[in-house]
Amino acid sequence: RNDTVYVKVIPRNRVGQTGTLSQSKPITIQNQPISNLTVNLSSNTVGRPAQIGDTIECTAKVLDLDGDADVMLQYQWLDATGNDLPDYAGAQSIQTCVDPTVLNYTCRVKASDGESNKEATASITLNPLKETGPVILFATKPYAKQLKSGKKGLDQVCQSEARKATPFLKGDYEAWFADIEFSPYNNMVRSAGPYVTAKGQMVARDWCQLTTEGMQQPMTTLTSSQTELFFWTRTKSDGRFDDSCTNQKSCGCEPSDMVWFGDNQLTIATKQQQEGELGTWANSGTVERKRCDNLHILCVQQP
Repeated sequence: RNDTVYVKVIPRNRVGQTGTLSQSKPITIQNQPISNLTVNLSSNTVGRPAQIGDTIECTAKVLDLDGDADVMLQYQWLDATGNDLPDYAGAQSIQTCVDPTVLNYTCRVKASDGESNKEATASITLNPLKETGPVILFATKPYAKQLKSGKKGLDQVCQSEARKATPFLKGDYEAWFADIEFSPYNNMVRSAGPYVTAKGQMVARDWCQLTTEGMQQPMTTLTSSQTELFFWTRTKSDGRFDDSCTNQKSCGCEPSDMVWFGDNQLTIATKQQQEGELGTWANSGTVERKRCDNLHILCVQQP
């Protein structure tokens, strides 16, 4: 289109006073097309390459030389063979655990201002879940002092319990617990599974089922069959750090504090499961107050 604007030319006198309007000229401006459309795909994993289980975000930047604010961006997702993923039409992000077999994603963005159009794409390749064989999980109940010792102290509790087990549990064990520097999401091995109890009962098929559907098997300690347990995690359902509480070591460990648990999607079976209800790790701050000596931690083998 051609836009016509009128430009006023206003002279000034020598002492800086504004003079009278002397002329008004029409100027024709030719509409400019959209240019410099850039698309970027990034994973929300920190400190390592993109991997199955990440959320991938597609971001686009566009320069419209007209300066119009009405440029429309349309997002489309494709798999490695170029097939459209209709479930994600229009979405700017995609959760890769939806289909752990898909390792390549392409985001296509179309920009339009009603008169000109431009298209750009970006692709990303993910590392698959690691083939590790069975990964053992178990629960243990630290002392209140150990709970206040932070991530390092909780890892030592897990390792000590594994060594004392009968039979002896081989391998390294870490607590499913997060702080500012560490989270299961960014730092733990994402296994193709299966995740199992110390007795070999399946807890989850793989990392994706563990973090999206929850545990399929009641979790117990190595010395007790009790399943009605409360867990101290500081994580969201996918293992990311839940920063709702600001005191890194002792939050929730005082009688006056509200304990912060993991997100409700990471489930743990309780006695109610036998009655058809699956107990869950409650959202942070939504359950009754619990003292630290009533809390357990989840220990995860690191292959």
